[in-house]
Amino acid sequence: MKNFWNKLKSYKFSTYMLVLTIFYSAGSILINLMAIRTFGYYDGFTPIIQVTTAGSLISWLVFACMDIVTEVCGKKKAIQMFWITGIINVILTGVAAVACLIPGTPGTEQAYVGVFGFNWGIALASIAAFLLGNYTNSVIMFIMKTRASDPKSGKGFTLRVIISTLVGQFIDNAFFYILALAPGFGIGGLSNEFVRCASWELLWMMVGFTTGIELITETLFSPLFHKFARFLINKQKEEGIVPTEYQQLEN
Repeated sequence: MKNFWNKLKSYKFSTYMLVLTIFYSAGSILINLMAIRTFGYYDGFTPIIQVTTAGSLISWLVFACMDIVTEVCGKKKAIQMFWITGIINVILTGVAAVACLIPGTPGTEQAYVGVFGFNWGIALASIAAFLLGNYTNSVIMFIMKTRASDPKSGKGFTLRVIISTLVGQFIDNAFFYILALAPGFGIGGLSNEFVRCASWELLWMMVGFTTGIELITETLFSPLFHKFARFLINKQKEEGIVPTEYQQLEN
């Protein structure tokens, strides 16, 4: 175990940032694919209670990546990570859409189209919501850190996570569910009515439940995220790296 930890410590800061970016990108793509699966109580096909989508199982980790990058490098790097993810998302969604147009193997074609055939609506809604939610999340994290009484110590990280996640995730979830799943016009249901919410009441129920689940989960794991963020900050100092947006904090 000691040798394993020493090996991890030997990796450069850029390696960890690459891993965070890859995880963030892969996670956001997976959220889009999982968003068509809703959790709740149904009477046959009639929803009685809708709690959240399967995407919330991993969305809190994606937001945690954004929190860590903002804490360590500043909001500009965090926003750059978002745009990289958005571009990758659009490209992969386009490839999947083209694949739906090509005749496939009987028995599997319907299942494939069922998942990817209307993913453009989900992807567009997710990208728009992520732009607003993640940007808000990153700005709040950045402002709270730069205005903290002792920003270099990392104190207040959990509070920053709670407040930024509450606001950012609520904006993300509200815009996503409205754009993708709203009854009557949700673009995620352009070719599949089942992915739309049955009513606005159920939609806002999903917004509330999803935000609550993500907030609670990320808060519970925030001590681990804090340790990882401090580890990365120490790696920066070892390599003589000072983020441009945090240079004034070092003076």
